[in-house]
Amino acid sequence: MAALVDLSAADAPQHLLHACKISGFAVLTGHGVPAVVVDNMREAQRQFFKLPLEKKMTLLATKDPNNRGYSPAHEQALDPSGKPDTKEGYYIGREVPAGSLPLQGPNVWPPEDWAPGFRSAMMEYHAAMVALGDRVLTALATALGLAPDHFVPLFDHSVATLRPLHYSSQDAPGDIGAGAHTDFGCITLLLTDQQPGLQLFLGGRWVDVPPRPDCFVMNIGDMLERWTNGLFKSTLHRVLNNGQDRYSTAFFVDANYDAVIECVPTCCGPDNPAKYPPIQAGEWLMGRLRATHTEHALDSAATA
Repeated sequence: MAALVDLSAADAPQHLLHACKISGFAVLTGHGVPAVVVDNMREAQRQFFKLPLEKKMTLLATKDPNNRGYSPAHEQALDPSGKPDTKEGYYIGREVPAGSLPLQGPNVWPPEDWAPGFRSAMMEYHAAMVALGDRVLTALATALGLAPDHFVPLFDHSVATLRPLHYSSQDAPGDIGAGAHTDFGCITLLLTDQQPGLQLFLGGRWVDVPPRPDCFVMNIGDMLERWTNGLFKSTLHRVLNNGQDRYSTAFFVDANYDAVIECVPTCCGPDNPAKYPPIQAGEWLMGRLRATHTEHALDSAATA
């Protein structure tokens, strides 16, 4: 089960360490994200997904070289052995000039008269999530016996992706909203509403994660599992539809595109050799995105 961790407490690093080793999931309280920032994002999220499909389809992420914009239902299959996901979503990253590194560039935005306040609410929330991600990384570095700022130079222009999601009430209860998968990168910070649906695969069975709208669910991704030589767990999880509209917002905290991911010094040594070869963070992410989307424009981004 996902452990409850008060991020403002002095012993937060120790509790995070335990959670990352056991399940790779934790529910964060004491996160310090202002309620007004969350509320504004949630309202903008709901209003955007209410737009007619023909408008949303003009903003497709698969047409953008940096994978920014709208992703419709059935466009992604997180579980390659199952059906495509029923969720719809939107990709938002750092606002940086065109021609930057792959997966970095200008965002794709709906016209202001389609979704008033969407851009400003999402970017304010994005900034708050970058700050929260930095706090979590500092706590994790401390927990691993590293300098608190160990990860700072590897995340100073990180691939920080915000993805508001919508699971429709028109989908049948029990349908796969998001297929069974592990996350691709380092850390995911997930905000949910009151609707259940998130499940972890622990002890050979699926376990429900009760919704906590005032908290963030943090989980470890594959990249951080590699980085810690398997000490941290990237756990299989999924989302089931429940016959109700469900809104969640994922924020993916991933290293700089050009960062080299190799075992941190406190997680390997002569008696515990590195299990994984070094890998460039961006290439790892690009490969995983290509594998899960039915259509993409990421190959052009690789040469940007």
